[in-house]
Amino acid sequence: MSQDLKNFDGDGHHDFKDKKYSYSNQEAELVQVREYLTKYNHSATMIATALNIYRPNISRYVSMLREDGLVFTTHKGYCKETGRLVCYLSCNPELKKGGAADGE
Repeated sequence: MSQDLKNFDGDGHHDFKDKKYSYSNQEAELVQVREYLTKYNHSATMIATALNIYRPNISRYVSMLREDGLVFTTHKGYCKETGRLVCYLSCNPELKKGGAADGE
């Protein structure tokens, strides 16, 4: 894990007060999501399936990453898991410019 990801929440920006999860578990999941989105360009459901993280948590982590300007929508397409029209997400800055290819 890179040094910047280890200290991702070091400034106390995100408060993990959910009673179901410990701070360390949520922080670890947030780092997992960020690392995954650096490599892949997927929908939230596809991320939840790949990482085995509860789907509503993915939404919360994506919101946190959006607040920090770390995640963005690359394109809209049909989810391979649900068949619904969704936004494909990424943290890879190379995908932000000039269109995006599917992360697979």
